[in-house]
Amino acid sequence: MTHMRNGRRWAFGDWLLARSEERLAIGLWPLVRNVVSVVLAKCQKPIANRISPLRWLRQTGGDMVWSSIVLIAVLLPLAGLTLDVPRYYVLRSRLQLAVDAAAEATARCVDVAHFQHTGETRLDDWCRNAEPVYLFDSIMQPLLAKGYSPRLTAVEVDEVADTVTVRAAGDMRLFFAVTPPLTIEVSARSGYRMEVE
Repeated sequence: MTHMRNGRRWAFGDWLLARSEERLAIGLWPLVRNVVSVVLAKCQKPIANRISPLRWLRQTGGDMVWSSIVLIAVLLPLAGLTLDVPRYYVLRSRLQLAVDAAAEATARCVDVAHFQHTGETRLDDWCRNAEPVYLFDSIMQPLLAKGYSPRLTAVEVDEVADTVTVRAAGDMRLFFAVTPPLTIEVSARSGYRMEVE
């Protein structure tokens, strides 16, 4: 909306400023005048002198290219990291929780009947193969739907040292899933023994 003033067309902001001087009370006027003049400072140019958007693009002379480079090279990777770092820690903590539970469950699979007959400590074969897989799968099940790829890689039993070592790994893709998968590996060790009282 434009108005004529002194033979020239002026923007609505100038007209509003002129009209507000006439209508506002004297006590509020200095405050309102400062606010209106600051807000409408860019509207002070006559409409004939304003630059069209296409003319502005031509006059910037490549500034948009530099802005685009900064956006693509700096801001997008930072945005990707803000999403990927929490996802990394979620996967790592879940993997560690699942591996710890699997190691403890496997260490509890002591073959009591064999120990009673021979006095030798060993793990029940069926239990040491089934229990860690069941626990790992039940803990990691919620993450499968979220794009993670967890897997139980090894269950190692050292019968000399009476320890169980469980290893697992998980894959996740970084930077909006355009990079190759990043593999996170975790392990846990648990001991077992039978004592006669």
